[in-house]
Amino acid sequence: MSLRLSSVLASLLAACSPVFAASAAPLTLPDCLRLSLKASPSVRSAALRIEQARRHVSQAVAGLGPRVDFTAGQALLGYDNAGSRIDNPRYDDNTHAYNLTGSWTVFNDFRDMRALKKSRLDLASGKLEGTRTEQELIQATVQAYFGELRAQRLSGVRRRFSESRREYLDVTEKLYKAGVRSYTDLLNARVQVRQQDLEALRAGHDERSARAALNLLLDRPIDDPLELADVQGVPEPPADFAADLREALQRRPDVQESRLALEKAELGVRGAWGELLPALTIDASANYRFDQPRVSVAPGVQFSVTNPYWQVGAKLSLPVFDGGARWQEVKLARLQVDLVREDYEAARRRAASEVLSARLDLDENRQAWEMSRDELKNARESYSIVRDQYRQGNVSALVVKDAENSLSGFEVSEAQALYGAHLARVELLKAKGLLAPEMFP
Repeated sequence: MSLRLSSVLASLLAACSPVFAASAAPLTLPDCLRLSLKASPSVRSAALRIEQARRHVSQAVAGLGPRVDFTAGQALLGYDNAGSRIDNPRYDDNTHAYNLTGSWTVFNDFRDMRALKKSRLDLASGKLEGTRTEQELIQATVQAYFGELRAQRLSGVRRRFSESRREYLDVTEKLYKAGVRSYTDLLNARVQVRQQDLEALRAGHDERSARAALNLLLDRPIDDPLELADVQGVPEPPADFAADLREALQRRPDVQESRLALEKAELGVRGAWGELLPALTIDASANYRFDQPRVSVAPGVQFSVTNPYWQVGAKLSLPVFDGGARWQEVKLARLQVDLVREDYEAARRRAASEVLSARLDLDENRQAWEMSRDELKNARESYSIVRDQYRQGNVSALVVKDAENSLSGFEVSEAQALYGAHLARVELLKAKGLLAPEMFP
């Protein structure tokens, strides 16, 4: 019986092993972006606002067409014409009404058309706001992702140097007992171990903070461990500056929002002029009574209600004097156009500045990574040689400390430049308005 149970357990573990293997797979950057976008309430709120703006457009379109209403009514008589209460309330045929009413404002100086255009511009603004919200979340997620990778790398460096210091302390104790090293060297080795332990503790705290920041974006418990897929090299150098700038002016949400604001301001000028000039309104309405009731206009004289009843009207209004209020509205609208034009020009210049800054940061980090990577090889080899010489008693503790500090500095510089280059690429994508999940395959 126990043999059979063990075989069943073995088969269950074999069946579940692919699931466990899949769950242990490192999280890639696209995985983190997908999880953060799915868990973000800001992204969901932006989608709801876009849907609201879309409904406003449909409402404005509906206002351009005719409107048809059907009404029906029936009165229950509880009192007669003399005001006496009726014991058995009844329905009176003269109190029922069934109406089919239609109306259509054919023309009203393009007010409805301007309202429709404004609602469409609001919809475009809502989409840009949703894009901006998504880009901000993508930027935060990518920064947290590479921040966690950098913290893991630096924490590993500090732990490795802490272990190396302990080995160095063991060697120093043996050399001290052999009479090769002084008691001062032994004390110095112990102090350096404590210093490296403190550095490792700080690096571990930084790693936990970075992990918590990324877990919050992914809607995970902040203490959950994270295994991330690391990067192997730096991004490619950017393309031509003029091409990047043209792309930024076409794709950046703030530049597009400035263009939409300019269109809204120009639409406001046309609306202000419309209030100042003569206005012509044409409307039409129709009413149909299903029952064709008869109305008594005099004793023995009755007329049937005209059925169907329709009418077409036109109204011309001419503003004569309002103290100049409408004219001031025109001037204010023109000033708003000038202000928005200046904002648009400021957005263009800001885009050029951010694109240039991101390109320079990417180029600087690429060069720093290449230099630190080459120097790191030499520093590792030099540190290994110095440690062997120290074991043999040929160099002082100060030489070992200098070699270790040099190696530690290049380790940190290489990690900073590597992940700094990827973060600079993110800044360049944001400056160009191309920060989207598909940019991180």
